[in-house]
Amino acid sequence: MAPAVDVTRIVAADEPGIAAAVVALAQGELIGLPTETVYGLGVDACSTDAVELLFRLKGREAAKGVSVLASGLAAARSLLAAEPPAGAVALADAFWPGALTLVLPRRKNSPLSLLVSAGLDSVALRAPDTFGAFLALGLTMMVVVQAFVNISVVLGLMPTKGIPLPFVSAGGSSLIINLLGMG
Repeated sequence: MAPAVDVTRIVAADEPGIAAAVVALAQGELIGLPTETVYGLGVDACSTDAVELLFRLKGREAAKGVSVLASGLAAARSLLAAEPPAGAVALADAFWPGALTLVLPRRKNSPLSLLVSAGLDSVALRAPDTFGAFLALGLTMMVVVQAFVNISVVLGLMPTKGIPLPFVSAGGSSLIINLLGMG
């Protein structure tokens, strides 16, 4: 049997609620969110620890992947191995945001945890409506900002000494990155 989950707060599907959800996700917490069909459980899909928590709470086998929320096709492209086929683009244009899930080849160096796709070379992507879309946009921006900071440090474009950099990710996410991600 899956462990019990303690519901500690309920937030509105508005900007402060979404910002709180992004911060909670970045801290490895589980959230509940409405989708077009059901209320879903969400975690940071880039954190293997968070995805393991989701699987444990749901009693889900690691051999069964989970859908990843994206704010739309542009955000989904950053996770894919190649440009989606024309048919997938047409479906996304017609049904996203919405309850359509597209399974497409994932990029080899994708920031996503391998658990979300059960170790396979594909990823199930969804662009939910309203709250989920705003939340996915915040997480997409968080990943983009983290990647920019990390690449800038590696390329020597951003100093690593002499000034405090509270937003450099060292395998986790900080509040500042999340706030930047929310705009």
